[in-house]
Order: sequence, then structure tokens, then C-alpha cells
Amino acid sequence: MTKKLTTQLRIGSLRITATATAGLLMAAGLVSAPLASGEAGAAEPAVAPAAAPSPGLADAPEAPSVQVSKTVGLDPAGETVTVTGSGFLPHAPETTATRIPLLGKFAGAYVTFGSFKPAWKPSENAPKQNRKVLVYKWAIPAEDAGTIEQHGAGPIVLKEDGTFETTLTIAKDDAQALADGRYGVYTYSGGGTKYAPYETFTPISFRSTPAAELTVTPKQPVYNQALPGFSWRVFSAPGAEIDSTGSTISLDGVQLPTAVDRVQARPRARLDAGRHTVTADYPGSESWFPISRSVTFTVAKATPKVTAKLTKTKLRASKRARVAVAVTIPGTLKASAAKFSVRVYDGRKRIAAARLDGAGRASVKLPKLKKGSHRITVTVLATANTAAKTSASMRLRVTR
Repeated sequence: MTKKLTTQLRIGSLRITATATAGLLMAAGLVSAPLASGEAGAAEPAVAPAAAPSPGLADAPEAPSVQVSKTVGLDPAGETVTVTGSGFLPHAPETTATRIPLLGKFAGAYVTFGSFKPAWKPSENAPKQNRKVLVYKWAIPAEDAGTIEQHGAGPIVLKEDGTFETTLTIAKDDAQALADGRYGVYTYSGGGTKYAPYETFTPISFRSTPAAELTVTPKQPVYNQALPGFSWRVFSAPGAEIDSTGSTISLDGVQLPTAVDRVQARPRARLDAGRHTVTADYPGSESWFPISRSVTFTVAKATPKVTAKLTKTKLRASKRARVAVAVTIPGTLKASAAKFSVRVYDGRKRIAAARLDGAGRASVKLPKLKKGSHRITVTVLATANTAAKTSASMRLRVTR
């Protein structure tokens, strides 16, 4: 009867126990020599070489990447940002320069700011016209920096670990920007090479001045009528409103309480007749500059309503007539004609004067008048907030 033997096999960190005949174990290379006839015990184990690590499990090189210290709300007049890169390691022959000044050497990467069209990548054979470079530097090993500098490029030291750091002073230049270009920091392989992993795009946006509109409704308010309303909107284009949180609205230098949305306000109380100035201020944001607008408007004087009535329309020349006067100011804001001055006329001749009481009323005693027919009117004099107004004419007949 053929004996079965047991041996142990180690593969990497795994330990496997195998049981088979001596011949099979030898054929498989799991024992170094056959056992002597009649010998008992386990076969001498053979240690198999550790399996090579799978290529997929090995540490892959870091993909090239770029970080820019500030990307939103840059000053369009010019601002300096810090650009750092990592993973820009040589990858011959794709990154070997095909033209001078680095022909046959590691070509490094261009680090640029510009206005590029969406289809811009050299590795995808985008034409050079799709890339408008406004600021240009070249990341290259230190030993080649002098060569690059002699050819007019600003060298950046690209370290052996594939990292670099530099600054770019960038400004908005719509005159040179491509019509459908995108502002951004772009990197791509230098020296005539076309290596896709080096191609990165970091969008850059500039702080802009928004448009704004401040309106007064109604445009010509009248004293004692409804309070005017002030509306404030900030926008990038008609219909494209910007969040105007933080905006304030002030009237004649005094800040007004505003609605929750911060764009509407009304005076706290009725406004005197005359000129007023309302000012709205938007404090700005990361993307937008502050903006302010002022509107001067005029509150018109109110025209009072004058009611006058003779106590008698006919009397003797020896008697004196009386006229009852009441003056009110149209509107909903409760202004009164208290203490207003009134004058009574017989035709064009002033014959009496009086001051209204707190309710805007008065009973005016007229002088004795000559026999005949008289046309009596009452005029309330103008004030700072109201215009002069004359009552309807009343006929008074005086007899002997």
C-alpha cells in the first residue's frame, strides 16, 4: 500500500498543508528528497518563493495637481497669487523635449495664466490659437533654469520630487482675452511635448462692479399722503440679481429699518415737503465690489381743502356778518391745519384775518359792510408743507 505523506508549504504569508504520495510531492517540488523505505514522519517542507506583488497593488505615482492660493474675487487691476504643484515627475519619452533649448532633456511644465478656449489641450491637438497666454513661467529642474532664463522664460525650480511653488501676478485683460475663453491658471508639458497628465486647469474669477437700481415710489410724493417706498436691487445683468444681504438704505443720512430681504424700506413718519435724499449701499462680497446709489426726490406741498360758510347771507348794514371756516389737509397721515392763518376778502380787498384753532377751525367776525352785494372768500395762507388755497366765493347781501 502506497503511503501518503504530509508536508507544509509557505507562500508569502500563507501556510498550506499538502497530503499526497512521496512521488507526487517530489514531482511538485514540495519535498527535497524521497523518504527512505520504511521511514515514518513528515516530509521536509520546501519553501516556495514569495509571490511577486500585483502591479495593480503597487504604489502608483502621484497624479500631477495644482493649487492656487486664491481663485475667486481677484482684483481685476492685478493681484498676486501663489501656485503650487505636485506630481510633475519625468515620464520619458513623453516628457523629453523635442526642441531647443532643452532638446533631449526633461521638458518640465509651463505654468501660465491666460484665457483659453474649452478645447485647449495640446495632447488633444488643440491649436495654439485656442490658448491666449497672459502670464508665463516654466517649471524645470534647477540645473536647466539658466538655460530657460536665457530664452526669455521665467524659470521655476521643479524639485526632484515633482513639486514646485511660484507666484503669478495676474490681471483681467478683456482686450486680449479670447471671445469664448476662460480665465484660469493652466499647466501643460513644455518643450514641444504633449503629455496629458501635466494638463491642468484652475478657473480664476475676478471681482466685478455690479449694476444697481434705487427707486422711489411714487416718484413725486405729496405731503401727508402715503409714505414713499424705496426699493434697492443689485444685479450683474438685467434679471440676474445678486444677493444684496448687508445692504442699507438711509434717508437724509438716517438709516431706515429694512425688510427681511434687505432691499425695501419706508420712512418712519410722514416727510415734510421739500427735497430729500435716499441712499442705498451694498457692502460687496467676495465676487462683487461695493456699490452705492443716491436718489433725490421732492415731496410736494399738499393743497388744503377750505370750507367757508356765512352764518347769514343777508343782513343790515348796521350788523356784522360771521363766516365759519374749516381747513383740512388731504391724506392718510393725520396732518392737521392747526394754527394756520386765514384771511377773508371782499372781492380783492382783505377785510379780516384769523388763526385757526387746534382742529383747523375758526369763526371770523367780519367788519360792517356797505349796502350792496359782496363776494366773500377765505384764503388759507401757505405753510412749509401746504400751499395757499382759497375757498369758493360766497355772496353776501347788505341792506339798509
